[in-house]
Amino acid sequence: MFGIPEWCHHHCGKIQPSSTQTDGIDCVFESSATRIEIKRIRINECSCWSVFYEIKQAQAEWFRGMIIFSAERLRGAFGLSDESGPGGDMLIDKYGGDAAAQGYFIRYQNYLSIPGPGTGHDGDPNISVELTDEIKNAVAALLLTKSVSN
Repeated sequence: MFGIPEWCHHHCGKIQPSSTQTDGIDCVFESSATRIEIKRIRINECSCWSVFYEIKQAQAEWFRGMIIFSAERLRGAFGLSDESGPGGDMLIDKYGGDAAAQGYFIRYQNYLSIPGPGTGHDGDPNISVELTDEIKNAVAALLLTKSVSN
C-alpha cells in the first residue's frame, strides 16, 4: 500500500479536534460533514469507550453509528498501538493495514476507517480519519486521564 488506502475517503484529513466542548462527551473530532464523539461508559463492571460517529450526506441525510471499544481497541484504532482484535488478521490480509478488528476499525499507518473498510466514496457509511499528531495526542491524553482517575 502506498499513500491513502482505497477504503479511506479522500476528505479524511479535514477531521480535527473540536474546540467546542459537549456535556458528557470526553473527546470530539469533527469536520463540516463528520463528527466523532468518544465517551467513557461502564457496562456491568467493565469500563469501555463509546465511539459515536456521524456522516452528513446532504441537508437531511446522514449515517450514524456507535461502537463500544475497549481501551486496547481504542489504542489500536487511533494509532497508539498496532494491536488488532478478532477478525483483524483477515481484514488486514484482504485490505491491507497495520491494525484492525472486524466490525470496529481498520487502520493503515495514519489512516483509520470506522467501523471497517469501505469504498472510500461519498455515500459510504464508514467514517475515515487521517490521524494527525493532534488527534493521537487527544486520545492518548483521554486514555491516560481516565485511567488515572479510576
